[in-house]
Amino acid sequence: MGYPVAARNSFLDAHITGALTVALYTSAPNDEGVGGTEVTDGSYARVSHSSWNAAAAGVLTNNGIIDFGDPTADWGTIVAAGVWDGATFKGVSTAFSTAVGSSATSVTIASGALSFNFS
Repeated sequence: MGYPVAARNSFLDAHITGALTVALYTSAPNDEGVGGTEVTDGSYARVSHSSWNAAAAGVLTNNGIIDFGDPTADWGTIVAAGVWDGATFKGVSTAFSTAVGSSATSVTIASGALSFNFS
């Protein structure tokens, strides 16, 4: 049995807020941020993002585009994105799968594409 929707929304709105760093993974970490394989090559760097939509129906999404810039080498297939507040892991989204090659002109995550839920 999960938590009531209102409690999930409150948790997400309090937990994923403000300027957080977004990381991309070719294999997803677990819910505690352990494991997974973060992209490391080809001019990759984590990106700061501070605009989040209010949680609804127990799901919170990003507001606005998150731009990772131009890869200079293949990044592989991105299967997850994680959000971090310094060294503290805040959550992982596995809502998409995108192959990223060195021929890409930029890597973006569209508004609403990162989806975080709490059940």
